[in-house]
Amino acid sequence: MKHETTDLQKVPKNQYIFMRASQFVLYVTKYELAGKATMDQGVAESIAAVATVVLWLYSLNGLLVGWIAKYYRDGLKPSFPLVGKPKWSDLLMLVAVWSLSSMTLATLTALSGELKTPVPGVRLAAEELSAQMLFGVALEEIERMGIYELFRGTFWAAVWLNSAWFGFTHLASYADLMAQFPGFVLMMPFGTAAFGLASLAITLRVGLFWAIGVHFLVNSFPLVVIHELIVVNYLIFIFSTAGLFTIGIINLRR
Repeated sequence: MKHETTDLQKVPKNQYIFMRASQFVLYVTKYELAGKATMDQGVAESIAAVATVVLWLYSLNGLLVGWIAKYYRDGLKPSFPLVGKPKWSDLLMLVAVWSLSSMTLATLTALSGELKTPVPGVRLAAEELSAQMLFGVALEEIERMGIYELFRGTFWAAVWLNSAWFGFTHLASYADLMAQFPGFVLMMPFGTAAFGLASLAITLRVGLFWAIGVHFLVNSFPLVVIHELIVVNYLIFIFSTAGLFTIGIINLRR
């Protein structure tokens, strides 16, 4: 029996993916505007509880197991630079990761309802600088590289599993947001996994201190891009997240 292809299947792959993503965005927007997008609170709390366990496992392996395994394998000298001298292309990458990560975070907080009264526009939002914030992001970057060292030699685990694991941990404290905005269950891990991949690329290319610096700026001095139309915010999220994945993949292949 002859198989007939649809018009969509004849479209080039990159255009086909974009069309499907656009259809998904329009569907989710219509669904949300209809007021139907809710999740049972108990289910949301269960997901958050699982994410909390996953978070502790990530921290335990990233801070302890990964570095112990590295010590017995080849000593404590890291397989990545601590601080390197960036080229102009590296500086552009740092700025791109900061801006795209900020856009991902801003649109997600606006869409999820975490930001109660989002103000449309493009602006820099300076948060309160704190040593606690710097310590927190430094700890996360050290954990990421601990997981990388634990699985070094197995690319998919050191890079992809590492990023996905990091992404899922960010659901640990957001049961209420998941209940009121179910899309958060997918969008938060996806966005943070994209950032984790790009941050890993920064560390391997120019050093751990640069990755910590970019991570700190994303949390403390973000570029906020929010549109008054919900569908545009979804598209901004898709664009910024795809950009982070692209940066990570290109640089990790070098």
